[in-house]
Amino acid sequence: ERAGLWIVALTTVIHLVAASCRHQCVELLKDYDSAGGYHVLTHAIANSSAEHVPTLLELVTVLVCCKIAGAPSSYDEMDDGDGGGSSGGETTHRAVDIAEGKMAMNTNAFEIVDELMARSTGVL
Repeated sequence: ERAGLWIVALTTVIHLVAASCRHQCVELLKDYDSAGGYHVLTHAIANSSAEHVPTLLELVTVLVCCKIAGAPSSYDEMDDGDGGGSSGGETTHRAVDIAEGKMAMNTNAFEIVDELMARSTGVL
């Protein structure tokens, strides 16, 4: 932990999982979940030094924004009514894609935030 190896390992795995989710492949996310990845990340955050916690919390946000299977895309649901791809529609679709990238879509990862808040309430 002191040498930052937890951060290197978790960053590598989490960014790989997030990249696969961006390409509509959630199998790595399912494997991460079934292998206890969320518990490992929670343990790392709870037991890390103060200097490493912000970086680990950033990794939680990467996971929280992973689009999981079954979550419909706003892009798929949008219809500008002209039946074709006008440039105005493309601009709207790009704005929706950017907004979707910042939405909490992975509730399993959001539970880490919930658990950390519950733990810190006693400290406050």
